[in-house]
Amino acid sequence: MSFSPRMTAFVTGISVTDALCTLSLDGIVIDLWRVQSDAGARGRYVSPDPRIVVELDRASLSLSRRPEPVPPAGPVHYVPAGVETYAHCAAAGPIRHLDLHFDSEALRRIVPGGDLSRPRLMQHARRCEALALMLADHCAAPERGDDLALALVAALAIDLLGPPPLPHDAATSAPARGGLTGWQLDRVTGHLRDNLTRRVPVEELAALAGLSPSWFARAFKISTGVPPHRWHMRARIDRAEALLHGGLGPAETAAATGFSDQAHLTRTFRALRGITPAAARRNAAAPRALPQSASNGG
Repeated sequence: MSFSPRMTAFVTGISVTDALCTLSLDGIVIDLWRVQSDAGARGRYVSPDPRIVVELDRASLSLSRRPEPVPPAGPVHYVPAGVETYAHCAAAGPIRHLDLHFDSEALRRIVPGGDLSRPRLMQHARRCEALALMLADHCAAPERGDDLALALVAALAIDLLGPPPLPHDAATSAPARGGLTGWQLDRVTGHLRDNLTRRVPVEELAALAGLSPSWFARAFKISTGVPPHRWHMRARIDRAEALLHGGLGPAETAAATGFSDQAHLTRTFRALRGITPAAARRNAAAPRALPQSASNGG
């Protein structure tokens, strides 16, 4: 299948430093970019084709659907067809990223059960990051041919976009008795993750699942073990922890995750993690000691 990406980009403060490395497959184009970003660099992007973007060395870009800057979090992004996104980079430095552009039908064949209409922006996905690094190495020196590249692309797309796996103790493919179906759970939890800075009413989630609010609340708790508001709060704390580990301060993290102030974040974070946000940030920044055998040279 002959396919060419049709993305439109408007960028300021970003310059290409090395020749673009491109690999074309059946309905897929992979671009490996090496660029230099100025402090305050920004961009606006839109494409009729879906794409996956992975920052390879560090999560330095923020990518969101809002034109105003937001703090960077995870390095993995999925942008559906037709969704306009805005990138910002607060600090100057080199950036290496991998862009996977898909023909829509090709992506549906790879991930037939995935929700391809929902953006996944600034995600932490370690398997996707590892696969992207392998794919970048292959793009730079494609000795193994297209089969390896296709396998890596498929694994990355399925891991990021495929239906969520069942809990290890779930029986076959059926939802818990009285719980949500797989597509319902994926849709509502995705919506909660995409709206971490505001309260999401049960009525809004129930409409996404096609259920009444009372039925939905009961089914959600059966599927997850907690009510929707508690699941949402845990997701906000997960994002807060990722931002703190990335170097963001507690006050900025509170604002980025929808808490009224730093004190509100501190109370909730301590209740769920057992430590304060400041302590979590210090722990992430502290150098890790080598194992005893390694430090002794043995």
